[in-house]
Amino acid sequence: MTIERRPPPSERPRHDRRPGDNPVFEWFFAIIDGISDTAHEVLKRGRESAHDAYEEGWERFDDKTKRRRQRP
Repeated sequence: MTIERRPPPSERPRHDRRPGDNPVFEWFFAIIDGISDTAHEVLKRGRESAHDAYEEGWERFDDKTKRRRQRP
């Protein structure tokens, strides 16, 4: 089994170029990846904040009623 080496992108015929060889596509995918990372970070922080708010609500309830909630 032999591995065929491809010529560098600048030497390939125009029809043989992959989308990754085009700088416009590379920028496009970099922007999409950045948006995706940002969205994941926002969702992660939102979940953490919601959990903190939930716990804070229970702490206030415990302080008002002087009863502790039953944890499973």
